[in-house]
Amino acid sequence: MVYACDTGIQVGPPHEGQAMPSLGTRDLMICALADDSEAIDLGPHRPGELGRAEHVLGSRHPYSMAESAPVRSIDISPNNLPTEMTSFIGRAAELAAVGERLAGSRVLTLAGTGGCGKTRLALQAAADAIDAYRDGVWWVELARLEEPSLLPRMVAAAIGLREVPGRPSLEILVDHFRGAAALLVLDNCEHVLAASAEAVTALGVACPALTIMTTSRAPLGVVGEAAWRVPSMGLPKRDPQGVEEVERSDAVRLFVDRAKLVRPNFALTAENAMGVAGICRDLEGMPLAIELAASRVRVLTVEQIARGLSDRFHLLTRGSGTALPRQQTLRASIDWSHELLDEGERVLLRRLSVFVGGWTLDGAEAVCSQDGIDRSAVLDLLTGLVEASLVTTHEQDAEMRYGLLEAVRQYATGRLTEAGEYDALRERHRAYFVAAAEAARPELVGAGSKDLVVRRLAVELPNLRVALVSAVETCPEDALRIAAALELYWLFTGGYREGDAACARALDAAGEELAGLRGYVLAARANLGVYGGDSENASGWAKAALAIGERIDDLGVQARALDTLGLMVALGDPSAGRRMLSRAVELAGLVGDDWCGIDALQCVAVAWMWQDDFDAARAALDEAVARARPIGYRWGLAWHGFFRGVEALYRGRLDEAGDLFADAIRAADDVGDPLTRAFAASSIALIELERGDVLAARDRARATLERTLESGALFAFGWVADRVARAELALGELGPARTHLEAAIAAQRTAYMTTEHLVTLGTVDLAEGDIEAARARGAGALETAGRIGSEVMVARAEWLLGRVALEAGDATRAERLIHAALARFDAARCELFIPACLDGLAAIAAERDSPEESARLEGAASGIRARIGVRRVPADDQFSARMKQKAIDALGQDGYDTAFATGAGLTTADAIAYARRARGERKRPSRGWDSLTPTELIVIRHVTAGLTNPQIADRMFIASGTVKVHLSHIFAKLGVDTRSQLAAEAARRGPPTADTARTDVK
Repeated sequence: MVYACDTGIQVGPPHEGQAMPSLGTRDLMICALADDSEAIDLGPHRPGELGRAEHVLGSRHPYSMAESAPVRSIDISPNNLPTEMTSFIGRAAELAAVGERLAGSRVLTLAGTGGCGKTRLALQAAADAIDAYRDGVWWVELARLEEPSLLPRMVAAAIGLREVPGRPSLEILVDHFRGAAALLVLDNCEHVLAASAEAVTALGVACPALTIMTTSRAPLGVVGEAAWRVPSMGLPKRDPQGVEEVERSDAVRLFVDRAKLVRPNFALTAENAMGVAGICRDLEGMPLAIELAASRVRVLTVEQIARGLSDRFHLLTRGSGTALPRQQTLRASIDWSHELLDEGERVLLRRLSVFVGGWTLDGAEAVCSQDGIDRSAVLDLLTGLVEASLVTTHEQDAEMRYGLLEAVRQYATGRLTEAGEYDALRERHRAYFVAAAEAARPELVGAGSKDLVVRRLAVELPNLRVALVSAVETCPEDALRIAAALELYWLFTGGYREGDAACARALDAAGEELAGLRGYVLAARANLGVYGGDSENASGWAKAALAIGERIDDLGVQARALDTLGLMVALGDPSAGRRMLSRAVELAGLVGDDWCGIDALQCVAVAWMWQDDFDAARAALDEAVARARPIGYRWGLAWHGFFRGVEALYRGRLDEAGDLFADAIRAADDVGDPLTRAFAASSIALIELERGDVLAARDRARATLERTLESGALFAFGWVADRVARAELALGELGPARTHLEAAIAAQRTAYMTTEHLVTLGTVDLAEGDIEAARARGAGALETAGRIGSEVMVARAEWLLGRVALEAGDATRAERLIHAALARFDAARCELFIPACLDGLAAIAAERDSPEESARLEGAASGIRARIGVRRVPADDQFSARMKQKAIDALGQDGYDTAFATGAGLTTADAIAYARRARGERKRPSRGWDSLTPTELIVIRHVTAGLTNPQIADRMFIASGTVKVHLSHIFAKLGVDTRSQLAAEAARRGPPTADTARTDVK
């Protein structure tokens, strides 16, 4: 048999072998019937969605012997389910859950707050289950029942039973259902709970095949009852990817469906999707509220509706005129629930509105008791509110948390204000959370993100924020106490911006009073400011904190201030910063501030690293970690892993470095710290780059940079951006590399990293053919590195300047610079950088027609790379190919291979020794710049600086006459006659070489 209907709405799923022609097919089907087929009018049937009945037409072949299956329709089974005027949207998971519970329970109550969709869910669940009950599904609406004793009579009337004079209606119901396999649904029982419970109990005992489902704002409390809380509708994600993802949310689909009822052309678009999603989230998926909001699209835009939700009781009115009064506005719905409470429950409900984001039983007892409610009574009253579906519950960390839907909270806040209790409850709330924050403070040092103290602070943040606002307005001391207590929480979890804002508000409210607390909060703000990227202001806050600590002789404030101030000073002057940090370590020990002592020790280590003293840095790090481990200080362990990883990386131990960076990431993630994670993750990207996996390095570095910007961990920005740029440079993506490096330099406050940025940017300049720009970058890097005393960074600058000189055709200058860089890298045992120096020297040897030397040096560079597990980046391959071909042309392939293999077999030390010997074997020319000795170059540098012969003599600790002799030799070698000509020629050639500059005595 084939079926068709008036509108094409499916009348239940067809049986196997049946088809359902779509809209407009009725007449077409009749016309298309075969001559020997007949049309059959099957009458009106309702679909499973409980919409209006549709007229169904079927066809039958006269020779068919098969018996036709009946139409799938809810009207096939006995029922009185009402017809709905709007469609049922979503709730697939909820329907499945209710169906499962119906199948396993004799009595099921769908409980929930007003407007959560209990009735529609129960109605649809009953329709879906209709085939399971041979004696029908029976719906009874109790909302209009005012006299509880009449409940059995209303049930009997609803299912079509006649009254029998002298017989109670409940007996009639029992007799009717005694042997019936039926489903009885009682809707809206909350205002007649006792009468409902009595009827359900009687029917349940006497009618074993009867299943009863009820809806109520509170469970009935009868034996055998299964209560199921109706959840809110599914909400869209906070960051949905496009309109399609937003539209998959049940709550959004409901909004759109109901909006179309009042504005048929309404559609979800790219322009309004985020607004609709926000409305549904703000209304917490409550169907009644969503439907009321959607009805406003007739006269308001989505954006206007979203803004209007700040006064939702004014906006969310004018529901369906056919609905019960309490279902026509959001306030009326909650009013109805409120009136069903006893007086103690009403008092507690309004007081609970002072909490934001939920509370614990302890919080409710501390804040809401007194003035008419004993602390011991709070649990029972709270239980009543939970049963009335006005308070929500969920278990967290082996403790029950309670909450209010935002609509209920706003309603209760209004009641709290009307009762004149708002200020008093706000004060109790503030006092409770000030104490909670201070109790957590000592536990934070050793806590990770999964530890109870951190999880509790995270979940209580909304309450702590409200407490801070209250304190700022009424009690500045409490505001300072909250800010001081939460410093480490914000620091460890990347809450730099929120922490800064909180400290600022507390400090502004307190003025110059409360010096001790003010000093701690200033130091806290400085600490958060450094890591959040606001070093300039942080310096001022740290200095102000130090001044307060010294004025009131508070060693704890001084220690915290020096810890931050010492780090900031070390950014530009590691030696001076280290002295301040050492004092912070000392003071922290005197006052027992474990965190400050460990943090300052690690900053001491950083200051040593910025001057290449890895041994001293390791000693400070080891002392810090020895202090950190007993107290479980994981933030400190994360930094320890990162700094040790940097040393291992520079010294060419890449596997060890990778393991240490991975350890740092795990420790950072354990705490929730985005800053250390950013440093370590981008360093893993650098390892990938050194190993030749350039695309992976770029992708990891870019992802890390994006995450760093999102988290606000801007202290790491320059470090991470430099790693992104180096990967982009290796891939030839020069424009993006330049952009990232220029941004890093603009944001950078660390002289050490500024040097690195300048070197990388100079390499970009070279790749673009801008030799003068590259020379300027190298000169800037050289000056900065020399100022902070970092031999490694001086060597990095020398290497760049050597490459610049080589590109400019000045092989002699290039050789001096690269040899100087090689010597410094060797002294610091920074094997990672040595192959690049050997590559440069190989290129110089090729330029000077020393092909065997060139091939050996190239082989030596290749051998070291192979041993430490790195590869030449693609951008340098072309440079290498040129010198290789030149050597092959001169030596032949076999000769080149032999020389290359000889170099590849050298140890690092032997390779460096060979490079130095090869240089010495070549004779210095008699004239020109290449003929000048290192001492003569120093004299030229001083002449260009405008010094007289006696001043030069004093600077170099030589006689004035000796200076005169040096000048005569210089004039002869360069073919100049005067000091001004010499200065002009020196200026034309660029800055003096760094290796000679570093041999100057003063």
